[in-house]
Amino acid sequence: MTLTTRARRAAELARRADPSGFEGRFADPVGWKVRARYAATLACMLGIDPAGVTVRADPVRTYGGSYPVPLLHVPDDVAPASGATCYPGDDEHGAAQAGGGFWFIPETADPAVFLRLGGCRECGGLVPVARIAHLADLGADAQRGPA
Repeated sequence: MTLTTRARRAAELARRADPSGFEGRFADPVGWKVRARYAATLACMLGIDPAGVTVRADPVRTYGGSYPVPLLHVPDDVAPASGATCYPGDDEHGAAQAGGGFWFIPETADPAVFLRLGGCRECGGLVPVARIAHLADLGADAQRGPA
C-alpha cells in the first residue's frame, strides 16, 4: 500500500471516529498532537500500523472535569501496514460500546501505559480491566478471558 493510500485511509478513519474532532483539529493543535502521540505510542507497543489506531474524546471521562480523556480503538484484525475497518458508533454509554477490537485510555500517571477497557456487568459501560504496558500484557489479559 502506498503512503498516499495509507494517509488517505488514516484521514478517513480519523474523520469517521470523531468527525468534529478531526475537522477542528487545528482549532486545538495541542489536543490533536496529544492524540497523535497516544496513537503512535499504542501502535508502537502493539506492533501495528499507527493508521490502525483511532482516537476520539471519551464521552464519559475527563481530566479535571473539562478536558476529555483520549479514547483509543484498535480493531482485533489490524495488522502491520493495514488499515482499520471497524468504526466506533455511539450509544448511551459513549462511542466505545460499538464495534469489535480493543478500547484503551491512557493511564494518567504514565503516558506509556494504557488501560484496556471492558464491559461492566453492573452498569454496561466500559471500565478499566487491565494495565497494558507491553503486547505481552494484552496477550496475558486475552488468555485470562472476559472480565
